[in-house]
Amino acid sequence: MITVSDVQLLEGMADFAKKIPSGPKDDRNIPWHRVINSQGACSTAGLTTPPDLQQRLLEAEGIAFNDKGRCKIENYLWTPPEYDAEANDKQQGNLFS
Repeated sequence: MITVSDVQLLEGMADFAKKIPSGPKDDRNIPWHRVINSQGACSTAGLTTPPDLQQRLLEAEGIAFNDKGRCKIENYLWTPPEYDAEANDKQQGNLFS
């Protein structure tokens, strides 16, 4: 999963991030239901039918939600490989400089 704010940070994805809550249909085949808010909750209630569609799709993939509709986001976050490598490079630079 990835948060809405992280999607907005990805280069060339700003327009996509604006469409996420409605479940965009575009040529990138990005799984919109895997984009959640920074509190680990779904933000699509009232925009999908049924209202809890996003949570149901995530639960079907093994994501566990509590009774308040939140997951432990830190257990499920995805970082694009190119950003993960960049973060590791920065950490090493800080460690050895």
